[in-house]
Order: sequence, then structure tokens, then C-alpha cells
Amino acid sequence: MALPAFSDRNGPIRCCQIIVIAMDEGESLADLETRVGGPDVMLTDDAPDEGKTEPYVAVALSGEEYKGMDELQIGDEAPCDHECCQQKELTVDDHEWNPGNRELRPGQMYTG
Repeated sequence: MALPAFSDRNGPIRCCQIIVIAMDEGESLADLETRVGGPDVMLTDDAPDEGKTEPYVAVALSGEEYKGMDELQIGDEAPCDHECCQQKELTVDDHEWNPGNRELRPGQMYTG
């Protein structure tokens, strides 16, 4: 996955989470946003139900780590051990918080 550049103009970036979501067959990005919520609400209490449970944090990096890389591998099954992996805004505890770079299923479409 190629990483886009970001700016520190509003202050330093402390944590960056790469969130991965499996897409349903024929689902557009607009449909996905309806199902799981937009980037600003998924994995928060304001997300639709599927947006609280389905997206997952695959990788987390500090701002400095992010600046030092151009690409990262998604789906390599590496654990997400960075302290930023454990940061969450979701207060509902009815599902397991399980960050990690999970294996990707062949033929499945994903977005991040």
C-alpha cells in the first residue's frame, strides 16, 4: 500500500492508524460509507453498527515512522504492537478490540 503524504502544519502527528475494511461484492465506496460510516466516525460510538465492529486497525505508526516510509505491506499477519494500536474512541465493549495486520482473503476487495 502506497502511503499518502501529510502535513504537520496544524501540529505534529502523534499516531497514524491504517484501518482496513473488507468490501461486499459490488459495493461502491459510497455504499461502504453508508454501511460502516465515514473515516471520521468509523470505530467510534457514532458509527453504524457494522462500523463499530468490521473495520480494523491493521498497522499503527508514529508520525515520524510514517514520514520515514513510502509503502507498507497489508495482510502480512504481523501483530500491531505499537502503542497507537490500542488507542480507540469506541466505548461500547460489546465486541473484541483486535488490531493486527490480518491475512487478506483471495478474491476479496478491501479499502483502507
